[in-house]
Amino acid sequence: MKTVIERRPAGTLQGVVEKLEYWTNEGRHRFYLIVSFIELPDGRKRAIEFFMPVNIGGDAQEWVTSSMRLLSLAARGGFLDRALDDMQKVTWDKGPVRCGIHRKDDGTEVPKYHDSRVAAVAYAIQQIIANYNAVPTSQPGNPS
Repeated sequence: MKTVIERRPAGTLQGVVEKLEYWTNEGRHRFYLIVSFIELPDGRKRAIEFFMPVNIGGDAQEWVTSSMRLLSLAARGGFLDRALDDMQKVTWDKGPVRCGIHRKDDGTEVPKYHDSRVAAVAYAIQQIIANYNAVPTSQPGNPS
């Protein structure tokens, strides 16, 4: 994951579109995440572009567009894992955000809570990458 990709490859990229839901104290919300991948010479796949189409306008539109562009740059620059970890540290004052499921050691599943919508989006992206069987982020001994 640390190999720098100078520019977006020409042509069509493989991608995943996920419809996701999260809950705040204001109720249920839905959003889409689009993650594009490239195939590495050894056959593994690596996420390199991120999009989150939104139609809510205002400040949220700006931070979403900016965040997705910065994540794409981080992915091509070889530090996506660090960028997603940093996003998960973002907090807000509107209470917890429920997004995803946490599986306990005994196998039971409980809702996963995050400190902000930004943190929930970072978690969702990590799950998409893991589910797509992409190159793991920040794995010791991973030369890419």
